[in-house]
Amino acid sequence: LTEKSPSYKFLVAVLLELGQAERSRFLDFVSSCPRLPPGGIAKFHVDVFPDTSASRQAFPRSRACANQLYLPPYTSKEELQAKLVEAMHSSAGHHEQRVRDQ
Repeated sequence: LTEKSPSYKFLVAVLLELGQAERSRFLDFVSSCPRLPPGGIAKFHVDVFPDTSASRQAFPRSRACANQLYLPPYTSKEELQAKLVEAMHSSAGHHEQRVRDQ
């Protein structure tokens, strides 16, 4: 995606509106780490790609090991926001392993 792409503009608008807890969930969704790296945002990079094989009803998906986000062809910011928030909440903790008390 480019800065001129509607999906890119929708994503930036959504991220700017998120509260701190939701931004942390976004970071966790795209990188498997809920915090920025040492050095802050200047040291963080995420690649955003169009998911051309997905329909508008599909959810965004990520490859957290590579900091990649794939966005279906949404036609509005509201549509992207609803799907992204659902995807972020549905995948929370997918990479964590629960340890049982012995």
